[in-house]
Amino acid sequence: MNLTIMRLIIANIFIGAVVLAVVSFVAVKGQQENAEISAALYKHPFMVTNAVKNIKDDVKTIHSLVDEVIAHGADLDETAAKIAVLEISIQKNVETAKSLYLGDKKTAIDAEVKTKEILRFAKHVIETAQREGLKAAEAHHEDWRAVEYSLFESIDKMINFAMEHAGKYAEQIKNNSKNSQQQFVSIVAVFAAIAFLAALFTVRALRGELRSIGDFLVDIKNGTYKNIEVSKNELYEFKELKHGLNLMVDGIAKSREELQDAHDEAIALNEKLMENARELEEVNTEMEVALEQAKIANEMLSVQSRELEEKNVELKEGEESYKGLFNAIRHAIYIQDLDGTFLAVNNGAEEMYGYKNEEFVGKNPLFVSAEGKNDLEDLGRRIRAAIDGRPQRFEFWGRRKNGEEFPKDLSIVRGKYFGQDVLIAIASDITKQKRLENDLQTMVAEETDKRLEKERMLAQQSKLAMMGEMIGNIAHQWRQPLNALAIKVQDVPIALEVGDLDEKYALDFKNGSMALINYMSGTIDDFRSFFKPDKQKIRFALKNTVEKACVLIKDSLHFSFIELEVLPIDESVYAYGYPNEFSQVLLNILSNAKDALKANTTMGSDKRITVSFALSDGFARLSVSDNAGGIDEAIMDKVFDPYFTTKHQGQGTGLGLYMSKMIVEQNMGGTLTVENRGDGACFTVSLPTSGKAESLQD
Repeated sequence: MNLTIMRLIIANIFIGAVVLAVVSFVAVKGQQENAEISAALYKHPFMVTNAVKNIKDDVKTIHSLVDEVIAHGADLDETAAKIAVLEISIQKNVETAKSLYLGDKKTAIDAEVKTKEILRFAKHVIETAQREGLKAAEAHHEDWRAVEYSLFESIDKMINFAMEHAGKYAEQIKNNSKNSQQQFVSIVAVFAAIAFLAALFTVRALRGELRSIGDFLVDIKNGTYKNIEVSKNELYEFKELKHGLNLMVDGIAKSREELQDAHDEAIALNEKLMENARELEEVNTEMEVALEQAKIANEMLSVQSRELEEKNVELKEGEESYKGLFNAIRHAIYIQDLDGTFLAVNNGAEEMYGYKNEEFVGKNPLFVSAEGKNDLEDLGRRIRAAIDGRPQRFEFWGRRKNGEEFPKDLSIVRGKYFGQDVLIAIASDITKQKRLENDLQTMVAEETDKRLEKERMLAQQSKLAMMGEMIGNIAHQWRQPLNALAIKVQDVPIALEVGDLDEKYALDFKNGSMALINYMSGTIDDFRSFFKPDKQKIRFALKNTVEKACVLIKDSLHFSFIELEVLPIDESVYAYGYPNEFSQVLLNILSNAKDALKANTTMGSDKRITVSFALSDGFARLSVSDNAGGIDEAIMDKVFDPYFTTKHQGQGTGLGLYMSKMIVEQNMGGTLTVENRGDGACFTVSLPTSGKAESLQD
């Protein structure tokens, strides 16, 4: 791009505009940063401080209400209602503090847990008072004072941390303002220097160009017609002016040269006349020289003849060397014309087929081809492709002179043979290679069978382990109905003694006992259905399968004081696979979550398992999460390995999660993953959906 005076002026204006824009950007950026820090200061510490203070006040109010009940026998229903309102306020403030608190999250979680314990104690005291009287409730009144004291310590710690953060935010706002001022001054100084240098460059450029033009005009005045130098980087207007001045000088110089040439031609004509006389004298001398040159030419012809004979000898020697190299190659090489007729073969071809060279020459390659084992149409296409300049490589069956058939690797290219266009084919016997390939395939098949057998054994071990788990679940499910049935049986003699054993009593006894027996029988049916092997893949409703699996384990979870929450599942979503195996996957995950909660949580803490459902991109995602503290990141990559377990010896085989992953990913085309989420682990099963059915699969 040519640099003009106008562009130079525009560049100076642009530099000024850039200075203004950068200064404005720095100022706006500083204001934005201070605004963001101010917003953060509002959320933390002020919102956090207000939230935890409200929690503390509400807890004190609850304590006062309970003290009023114990001391004066206040209205229990009214007190319970007030505590319920305060519980909502506490939960709201707890969520605010947890989401905005920037300190140790363990402190916020600990405050949340202690708050729940205090609410639980308060409710328990009220319930005890309602159920057993004030005296019984008073015995539980002092249980929560230690928890309340610990809660207030956590709240005070959160308030102190928040106030410390407030000072840090104020100091940051001060530092940001100072930095913004320094940046503003630095940027203005830098761009002022740039603007000064740009102006100085403009002035020097104009002055230098005008000086060079002045010197050029002085030279013309003095009779010097030298072109003025034109630089690529100078201003466009001066460049055009210099080009015009150079054209003018060239015209003047050309006119002077033409006059000088006319003068020189006149002098040269006179000299030419004088030279003609001298040339006539030189003709005789040139004739003598020509005779000498003819003699020399004859001698040169003799030398060239001898050189030609030497080259013929070298050519014969080169041909012999080519034949030696041609035959030294161990692979079979054939030279064919473009019609496919053999012109020559090397010793490797003679050894491979058992024919001599002269037996090949003049014949078609089909005479060494295994009959019925090659696709001749494909061979024709490949030969035509090679003739067109596209090299070919493929496998082909050959036949030796003794009738033996063998596989070979064949390459065909187009080339030259003593100036003739030919096809050059290179073949190698791959009999041993084929034998090795067959042996390798046999080994792979054997190893595959071994792997399938191992997987079958692992699946059986996992099934047996799960059967033991399910027997324990059945024991939990049977405990209550067996106790109820025992009470009914024991009540019969008493009823007989007091005279209540009549037809109505017998009917009620029968109906109640049969209901308990039918319940226990249904448990056995569910157990048998679960361990009944799936013969073929079917479409099944995810909701029904999940509910049946949860029924099998819910009593075991209840006995361990674990809450199981199953969020709504779309009943119209179907999967394709093995429903019983999928139930096994769910039970494995639920059982692991139960064991983790029992091992990693304390008595009285909130133990929870949540089953949630989501549908996206044609996949149904079923997530099972707990609040047992999560999985150690050091072993996260090993949880699906066979025989890997963190349980004590005798408590687990380490096969449950391994088989679960095999069932989901290999048998049902889905995925099974695990991650730590929140305060626990989360296992997610993703299955491709099979559309929506008209009726549910039972």
